[in-house]
Amino acid sequence: MAYILPIDGNWKILQQNSLLSNYQIFWDIELGGGHLGRVLLGKCKHHSKYVAIKITTKCYAKYSEKEILLYIQQNKDKYTRNISYMNEISEIDKKVTSLFPEIYNIFEDNYYIYIVMDLLYGGELYHLLTRVNQKLDEKLVALIFRQICEAVDYLHSIGVVHGDLKLENIMFGKQNRLDTVKLVDFGNSFIIKGRNLISEYNNTNIKSRSDNQIDSDSTSEFVYNKFIDFWCCGIILYIMLTGVYPDGLNIIDNCKDICFEHYVSNSKELEDNSLLVKDLLIRLLSFIHCKDNTTMSQILQHSWFSIADEADIYNELVLPHSELIRNKILP
Repeated sequence: MAYILPIDGNWKILQQNSLLSNYQIFWDIELGGGHLGRVLLGKCKHHSKYVAIKITTKCYAKYSEKEILLYIQQNKDKYTRNISYMNEISEIDKKVTSLFPEIYNIFEDNYYIYIVMDLLYGGELYHLLTRVNQKLDEKLVALIFRQICEAVDYLHSIGVVHGDLKLENIMFGKQNRLDTVKLVDFGNSFIIKGRNLISEYNNTNIKSRSDNQIDSDSTSEFVYNKFIDFWCCGIILYIMLTGVYPDGLNIIDNCKDICFEHYVSNSKELEDNSLLVKDLLIRLLSFIHCKDNTTMSQILQHSWFSIADEADIYNELVLPHSELIRNKILP
């Protein structure tokens, strides 16, 4: 028996397979997505647990998001086993392995890949910012942003560059809990292979954004390395602090001659923010000029992050996915 797959305006036939045998798919409840695919609500037929099912086309990239996610998952499992063996599982260790959604199953047919993962009930960082009528308190920003940087730091430590950090790709795992940040959407990510990963981040060139696994000796005119993650983190921090996108910084190639110390210091949007967070913002945005081996681990040592411990982890302004689910399928 065949099933009609409604995606991207083209109806494809998905044979009755393990995906449909194990999961009910709510085709009319879209949790997210874009021109590359959709994220739909699903439900495990065996355990009645709700899940998110991401459906992406196979033809987008040379190496699909599936390979990136499996690579991250394998390294998470290895990391967890190592710290378990050492009997040194700290709160930080637990946090690192929880910064990404759990992948339950991956299915594919001739056209699409179906990734079954955690349903993140807390919604997107974008939802939080659109519901706030005033600027976020710096302590709250520090709480959320520290988790983002911790996730990026872990990715860089295993040779993965996310490549598409933005508000919509940062989510909260639990409803109204701001200490449950998770990074999602690795469709633009790539892996840098080689022994000395840290030094290779800075001099690796790749041909295009769609080549998301590269060797350390690749060369081309288009430089696309770990600094894209630092830059995006700087943009995210600016938006979280001000509620607006930084004027004139929408195209990265046009920003190479900007003095970010002057830009940040003279921003009216940032005039009420602390000198410490301005210093951090300058460092992140200035990575576009850098040629050194500064890491996200070093960024996390910035003294501004200390105020994160004073923030309230509960917030009712986040739009939870459970709200969407409740309105759609629950009585």
